[in-house]
Amino acid sequence: MQNYKDEYKVNDVLLSLKALLNEYTTCIMECSHQPLANTWMHLQTETYQAQREIFQLMHARGWYPLTPECPDKIKQTIQDHQNKAIELK
Repeated sequence: MQNYKDEYKVNDVLLSLKALLNEYTTCIMECSHQPLANTWMHLQTETYQAQREIFQLMHARGWYPLTPECPDKIKQTIQDHQNKAIELK
């Protein structure tokens, strides 16, 4: 039972950090004062690092399983994004 509670708590932290990263992005983009924007960027970097550590912990414990993708699908996705980037130019 303790393991489930730990997983729930850690997942909540991960989701909160993801939301916080989105808020930092908005603050950075809408900030008219560069020194303040730099502060937000520093906080965003620290938060990203914490989020990454939480994700790695969850993945290592099997709480955030990932399914490997086949190389052909990865290549196709890259090609699709490259084509979209060309269209936007």
